[in-house]
Amino acid sequence: MHDSPRIFYFCYDHKLPLGGQKSTYQHVDALNRCGFDAAVVHGKRDYRLTWFENETRVIAWEDFAIQFDAARDYLVLPEDLGRKIAAYPGRKVVFNKGAYNGFFSLGFSSAMDPCLRQDVVAILTLSEHNRRHLQFAYPHLPVIRIWTAIDSSLFQFRTMPAKKPQIAYAPKSKIQLLTVLNMLKSRTQCGLNAGEQFSWILLQHKTESEVAEILGNSMAFVFCSVEEGCPRIPLEAMLCGCLPIAYGAGPLKEYLPRTLQCEYGNAIGMVRIIEQVMAWDPSSPFPFQKELDESYKTALTYSVEKQRETVCAAWETIFSMAGVSSPKVGTYLSNERMITLTH
Repeated sequence: MHDSPRIFYFCYDHKLPLGGQKSTYQHVDALNRCGFDAAVVHGKRDYRLTWFENETRVIAWEDFAIQFDAARDYLVLPEDLGRKIAAYPGRKVVFNKGAYNGFFSLGFSSAMDPCLRQDVVAILTLSEHNRRHLQFAYPHLPVIRIWTAIDSSLFQFRTMPAKKPQIAYAPKSKIQLLTVLNMLKSRTQCGLNAGEQFSWILLQHKTESEVAEILGNSMAFVFCSVEEGCPRIPLEAMLCGCLPIAYGAGPLKEYLPRTLQCEYGNAIGMVRIIEQVMAWDPSSPFPFQKELDESYKTALTYSVEKQRETVCAAWETIFSMAGVSSPKVGTYLSNERMITLTH
């Protein structure tokens, strides 16, 4: 029998470039570097995510079934499994990457919420906004905020004069997005903005390196979603010196510059910011340079080191609740400080 509990992270078998999938791999990497015994579990043998570079420890479900000690080990499950969480064996931790998606996955059923079962011992989440909501719903559980890690060596800052006349956007919250895009297009066709000089790049079905290149070349990034736990792409844009234009709601309020936070549904406000970007004369100062500088500094705090620190501190807390010593007790942040940590 192994000396300390093993930690197994469930991961879906698909190649869609979703931030939650990458966070799962990053957690396992962080834990193994800190001396914990952790692995990602995929359904298929010899399967791993390939849209970003990784050497993460991966096993198949059939290997998990042999290795997993239900009385000792931990299985980490995503929130969007909903009520299926209850069917999995052993002690469970829910990695809730989006509180809204998690509650949506529970549907309208009156059956017991799986997070109320005794075999669910903790919840991990990615923002203070999500932590507050989840702690309110589950006051009996430790709900621990983990920092997201964005690779500053890949998403590199470029100055605005070095960029192309292009704007990137993510295909999320399509009703809101198409409202913004078509309002802008109408004004372009009326001769009210410089939209005809700009190209629009959709960030869909791209590898991580392709996204980094697009954001590095783009002057702005438009993001209309407010339902994610801690959206990665706006942070990646901020590291690239790409102006993030988004609604100031939920977790986005934690890192977007205040002057760029449009009230949710205020498509006019978003269009006005985009039009100011389009109207910029490179011979004059960029009108949002202060926001660019602030964005970059904020995005740098979402580092691999901060993620590793908070991931390992979270698992120290979970192990201590079970009376088990973790590999590096006391090395990282205390649980109390971690839960209240903000940038």
